[in-house]
Formats: sequence, structure tokens, C-alpha cells
Amino acid sequence: MLAVSVDGNRKHYRFKNAARSEEQALFDGIFIAKDDEVERFVDYIHSTTNHVNLLSLEEVSVEGSGQLPGKRLRDNQNKLANKPISFFAMDVTCKYWPYLNKVAKSCPELQHLLSMKPFLSVFHVKAHDFKCEVKWSGAYQQGARLTLGEEVEQCNAFLSRIAVTTKHMSKAGRTDMLTLMAMRWNQQKFKNLATSLACRYQKATKRLESQLQDLESMRIQLAVTQVEVEGWVTDIKEWAEATTSQKNADLDAVTSRMEVLVASIKRRSQRLYKDTDGSKGRARIRRKIREEKAILSSVVEKYNNAVDLKTKRKAFDVVMAIRRLEKKKIVLSEIAKYWKSLSTRADTLKEMSCQLSSEALKSELWALNEEGIKGFLSLTLRKKQEVTRMMKHARDCYAQVLTGTRMDFQNDWDGYDSDFELSDD
Repeated sequence: MLAVSVDGNRKHYRFKNAARSEEQALFDGIFIAKDDEVERFVDYIHSTTNHVNLLSLEEVSVEGSGQLPGKRLRDNQNKLANKPISFFAMDVTCKYWPYLNKVAKSCPELQHLLSMKPFLSVFHVKAHDFKCEVKWSGAYQQGARLTLGEEVEQCNAFLSRIAVTTKHMSKAGRTDMLTLMAMRWNQQKFKNLATSLACRYQKATKRLESQLQDLESMRIQLAVTQVEVEGWVTDIKEWAEATTSQKNADLDAVTSRMEVLVASIKRRSQRLYKDTDGSKGRARIRRKIREEKAILSSVVEKYNNAVDLKTKRKAFDVVMAIRRLEKKKIVLSEIAKYWKSLSTRADTLKEMSCQLSSEALKSELWALNEEGIKGFLSLTLRKKQEVTRMMKHARDCYAQVLTGTRMDFQNDWDGYDSDFELSDD
């Protein structure tokens, strides 16, 4: 598995006066974790790490992989233990990952979670500091390709359609309804996976070609070599990792000076007509503003010449985008896995239909009467026909995209998966 995305959905709360029932949910513990299991695990984490619980379990609505740190760990521990995953995507990975490292020291059974690489969602990272973006952003992760880290948001957008009704349901009814909706989402995801993977492969190929052209144009424009560009990339990474040095201290002083000048110019301009009544006083203030603007220009030039951060960052963005898109084998492996899954499903259905059609095996393998066996055989054949159709569609998509034939994916798209729209950002 390439990446796992963690997020929550607080729209599926329940009113206090909603229907209350002691009945057991049909899908209890299948999609939504049981309260007692989560509470027990959270208490274990808090007691082991001396962590103070600031949120109660009742304050949490429905969590894709949990909003509480303890609940995230519980889901990660139980559901991801046996699955090799490359990236752990989250909106606040920069805050959560140090917490996970701290907890893993006290809980050795969680050490395997640290084998994943932290991945800050490519949309949320735009609101973070640039140093944070360089260190954690999924856009700069080698091998991540077009992964956004917002995949749970896509599912939540679908589940939120029923939030207006689930808030009035009993706890068991809400659990069953959300589970059925999630099953429907997965069904549509599986059905459209061939088109989605072909679309991703085609877009990744085009984006890679475009980024390579941009890098070559930049090298020609700036008259630099590939070695120098790689050096800039290293400089940006070291700058993001550095805490305090003499060079950074000087730069901080320059930055502080620029902030003071900007604030002074802004204040003088805003109060130009409030602080003075005569033209001579305003002329004196205008002259002071011009002087400060000239000083600000020299300070900005000094800062740019010292760091040249804008140019280095531009080169850094292009190089990291190329590294991210280079590994086509990731998408190709997903294509192979999907085809293998369809083939396995087709073989299983074929075997089941043969057993149901065999008079010798009917009574031995199926405890059903004659009508039940006929109905089950009909359902099996229909499923087999559907899988055969999906395999044909997948083969056509893969053949066209791998041979370079342009496809109109929008006409093939069916269902609720918004990956088609988002994968281009």
C-alpha cells in the first residue's frame, strides 16, 4: 500500500434527544470501532505516557482513522500492523509525528508504525510555514507521485450527505447506516479503479514531461549546471532543518528590520491626514515615508542577495516534483494488483458456479434446498458476468493509456469518486 490517509468527520454527531435503543448494530465494530475498545486503548496510552486527555470520547463524532491521538494509534496498531505502507498522510503530521515518536518509546508494540514516512497533506501545507512545508509536505516526498493526502476527505464528502438524518438515529442505526454507505463507497471505488489508475498514469506522465522541460529552461535561463541545482536543493533542505546559526541570526535580524520598516510605513500612510492639519506637516511625513521605503528596498535587496531564497525555492519545487513523479512503477504495480484482484475474483466465482452446477457437490457443499441453490447460482453468474465486464473495461483502459492513446476519462467516469478532479492539483 502506498499511503494511508487519516482524518475525521464531525458532522455525524447525534442529538441528545435522538432515538435511544439497546439493540446491537448489525455491523458493530466493522467500520466504526467499538467505544469500549477505543476507550480501553486510549486509557492505556494515557497511563503509559502520562498524557493528559483534553477531549472526552463523547466529544468525538465519527473518525476516519481517529481525531484523538489515542484513537489514531489504536486504529493504526490494529488495522495497519500487517500492511506495508510507505506514507502516513495527515493534515497536521508535523505535530502528530513527534507525538507518535514519543508514544512509541513508551509502547514498543507501536514501533512498527514509525516505518512509515510522515506525509503532510498537499492542500493543508500551504497554510504552514515554508520550513514546515520543506520538511513534511507530501509534494516533496520522493515516490509519492500524485498522492494528495486528502483521500479520506473524499469519502467524508460522500458520507456527509446523510448527516442530516443520522443525527436523529439511534446509535446502532447510525452505525449500520454509515457502514452501508462506506461499503457503497468502496464498491464504487473498486468499480472505477481501472479508469482512476489509467487517469493517474496519464497525468503523471504528462506532468513529468512538463517538469523536465521547466527544469531545463531554468538551467538555461540561469546558466547553471545540474550539480549546482542539486546543491540548491541541498541548501533548502539544510536551511529547513537548521535551528539557529550565525548566518540564520543575521538573516533574522534583517527580517526583523524589514518588518519594522513595513509597519512604520503602513502606520505613517494610514495616519497621514489624522496626525497633521497642514500641508507642510504632511510633506514632512511623506518625505519620511520615501526615506523609509528607500531603506526598505536596500534591506530587501540585501536579504535577497544573501539568501537568493526565491530562486533556490523555485529550483527546489521543480526538482522535488520530478523526483516525486519519476517512479512510474508505483502506478504500474497498482495496475497489476487491481488486475490480479479481478482475476482472483473471477476464478473464485467460476469455481463457485461449477460447484453449484455439479449434482455431485450440491448436497455436500451447500446446505440449501433446490430453489436456494438456483437463486445462489443466479447471483453467482451475475457477479461473474459483472467481473468479466470490469476486466474487459480495465484491459481497454490500460491498453490505451500504455500505448499513448488519448482517452476521454470523463465519459468513462461513474460514481462518487472525486479522484478524477483532484489528482491534477
